[in-house]
Amino acid sequence: IINLSHNYLACIKNIAAFCPLLESLQISRNQIESLEDCRELQELKYLSSVDLSYNKLQRPEGATDSYLYEFFGKMPSIAVLYLQGQPLCMGVKNYRKNMVWHIQTLTYLDERPIFADERRTVNAWGGGNLEAENAERETIRKEKHDHLTGCVKTLSDMADKMKDVRAARTVEWEAIKEAERKLKLEHKAARRTIENDEEDSRVIVTCDESSEWVDLVEQLGKELLAAEAEDEVRQAANAEQNALEAVAKQEIAREEATLKALVRSEEH
Repeated sequence: IINLSHNYLACIKNIAAFCPLLESLQISRNQIESLEDCRELQELKYLSSVDLSYNKLQRPEGATDSYLYEFFGKMPSIAVLYLQGQPLCMGVKNYRKNMVWHIQTLTYLDERPIFADERRTVNAWGGGNLEAENAERETIRKEKHDHLTGCVKTLSDMADKMKDVRAARTVEWEAIKEAERKLKLEHKAARRTIENDEEDSRVIVTCDESSEWVDLVEQLGKELLAAEAEDEVRQAANAEQNALEAVAKQEIAREEATLKALVRSEEH
């Protein structure tokens, strides 16, 4: 990168020999009057950005409008070009369109980027075909409309799918809760039965019967522990389901925000 702005320079000499790898040159607000004094820029194959704004570039006698874009079109890597405030550019018919059309490598011209839509319409225009340009604009508008329509449909399909998933999960959850409720009731009933049997046989129980009773109580304890473990697993599964639903809601909200932004952009 070389910045030679505000130096009263009248020409550019030997820059190709001394800076063959130059990529960016800022040489605005000098005293350069002719593009012929900048001819060496065409020899810099890596030069992609040139700022020649606010010099005193004039059109050579007898030169046509094509002189301007033909000169910069010979720069193999030019992408960014600043030519504001140049007498040379004034009076050039369809200045921006011709520059964009003839210099296909340009991505930025005079403080304005060259977006893909502009490139498409200019290439369709091709030097003066207004009908083709208008047709391409209509094609671009239709493509954007179809894209927004597709986004709306995708979002609607996602919302419907999430409703179905939520309904299925709700039914599944209710079934799990009902099974859990029944299991708790069965364990409570079994425990009451055992407690009642214990009270009835406490006085007449023998040693052997006492041993069997201890085994029965231990078995009941194991069953209760297993039931508690199953309950913990169900609670963990419920927590995971709630987290998934929260993430899905956030995703839908984000998609809706994006769609609204796209719709507002299309309206503007």
